[in-house]
Amino acid sequence: MAALRPSASNTLSRLLSRPARHLTLPSHITVRYRRHATKSSSSTFTRPKTQFESLYHYDSGRWLWNEEEQLRKRYSPFNVSGLEKVVAQAAGVTSCKLLGKGDEGNYNKAMACKLPDGSVVVACIPTPHAGAPFLTTASEVATIEFVRTVLDIPVPKVLAWSATKDNPVESEYIVMEKVKGEQLGVVWDDMGMDEKRRIVEDLVDIQVKLLSVPFERFGSLYYRDHVPNNAITVQLQGTNLDEEVKLWIEKTFCIGPMSGPDVHFSGRSSVRMDVGPCATATEYLQAIAKREREWLSKYADPERPPTRFLSPGVEHSDCDNEPNAHIELYRQFHDIVPHLFNPAKGLDRATLWHQHLDLESIFVEDGHISGILGWQHTRIIPLRPLASLPRLVECRNEVQLNFPEDYHQMQNEEKPPIPLEVRLPKILHEAEDVEVKRVIKNRTHKALTLIHYLDVCHTKCPDFAKWLDRDEYGLLRDLMVVLQEPTWNRQDLSLLKHCLIRLQQRWSDIVGEEVPCPLKFTEDDTEQVMKDVLDYNKIADVWDILPIWRSGFCSHEQYDQWLETFRKQREESMESDDQEVREVAARGMAWVLDSKLTAEE
Repeated sequence: MAALRPSASNTLSRLLSRPARHLTLPSHITVRYRRHATKSSSSTFTRPKTQFESLYHYDSGRWLWNEEEQLRKRYSPFNVSGLEKVVAQAAGVTSCKLLGKGDEGNYNKAMACKLPDGSVVVACIPTPHAGAPFLTTASEVATIEFVRTVLDIPVPKVLAWSATKDNPVESEYIVMEKVKGEQLGVVWDDMGMDEKRRIVEDLVDIQVKLLSVPFERFGSLYYRDHVPNNAITVQLQGTNLDEEVKLWIEKTFCIGPMSGPDVHFSGRSSVRMDVGPCATATEYLQAIAKREREWLSKYADPERPPTRFLSPGVEHSDCDNEPNAHIELYRQFHDIVPHLFNPAKGLDRATLWHQHLDLESIFVEDGHISGILGWQHTRIIPLRPLASLPRLVECRNEVQLNFPEDYHQMQNEEKPPIPLEVRLPKILHEAEDVEVKRVIKNRTHKALTLIHYLDVCHTKCPDFAKWLDRDEYGLLRDLMVVLQEPTWNRQDLSLLKHCLIRLQQRWSDIVGEEVPCPLKFTEDDTEQVMKDVLDYNKIADVWDILPIWRSGFCSHEQYDQWLETFRKQREESMESDDQEVREVAARGMAWVLDSKLTAEE
């Protein structure tokens, strides 16, 4: 990534100084999304000084902006000696030694604990912003046990856990066996295509196991012994499981409220709403709209909107800062959901689904997947509209490979061979820079990995592969991606409105001509949204190149360099003759006035 930094800096300057567009707009623009980081950092945030201080806060990087707020959400003190006692008891030994912090996940931190025989177990401590107290930990533990024992998916065994702070650790915790193998991200770039194909085949096998168990409700899994009041017994129909196993499942597990940060952050946990279990996909998705409408009506403050970095521009609608405008869009989504997710269309399948299968959550040993982590916040979801490619095989700016439309339906002997110049482009052989060669190789492999993943899916789970191929499901998945982050948090209405306009344009294809479309966006609405989306993509161009996350997270080594870059860019932009450039810099880069270089702290 280091080789790309000068280019990124130049691109930042070029895009910020780009004049507003005045274009004839197409009816549809593909919006490019980039996942947000939820990483940790160190800062001047005031903490109580103890010998265990480094265990309590995240220190794997820095935040260029909003660092104080990010640290508060991730600061998790606990009783170290209490944890050691709990781990020792769970492992059946007299004592253990806390070695220190291991991996720092999005919403938890892993503590490595050494036992007298030299083996290691792991204790996970959730962060305050991980989700609703009790529900998040209780659901994660039950989910891990279900996929381990019922589906035979390789996950570490849970040895002990507590979903409350009323214990010697003084924190919620999960103690589990250490996952076998190496994290895939450590070895992925050095793997050949044959090795990557084997990993992809294992990945599809795991997804097939998840697909094999259809549920009758939507929500999160829990143990019946720790059941919320409104939980529903797990009853499995249409599976190949033995009746004895089904009976054990009914006695052991239940489906309860959705767990996760999206129903807990920014005061949303105080909003009374139906968070499951839900009987239908319509009920599940309408609950999202109800939650946001109620939260907006009570808590959204136009005088104190969330900070936006690199705002798409002053042409953006003033409605972005008006709670009623956000409420109206969620109302429209709420009203069309019954038509989009009609059970008669087969869109109501409830499936327990891991939505974060990536280089961090997958572990490998001897050329095969040896463990899957990242089950926190896993839910039973409406699979078809929410199913998407695993992050491991997602392609963004990688080499694009063109194959016949019916490639995946062909018999193996009918498929055209992948030519060498596609597998290893000519530019790879001509490139002299080692970093350029590495990037080209990895991007080519990524494209080939996606092709192989889809090919294996068409063989092992053809229905799922068809869902991924269907264009209308792609549109619904875009809508679901947009809904994952509240519009008020983004201070942006254009993405949700863009999805709704696309639905209005394709209503008869997706819903049918017999149902009148209730959406009534005008030509002016469409033109304005398309302009806003173009501006959004302009900013996405920056993020596709910058080696930092939209949340501002970067490595310690990158922090000073990028803060200096943004300081310089803001100074230059504030002196521009273009008023729009000055206003974008003033609004979107004001954070540089508060951030400090390492030497200044």
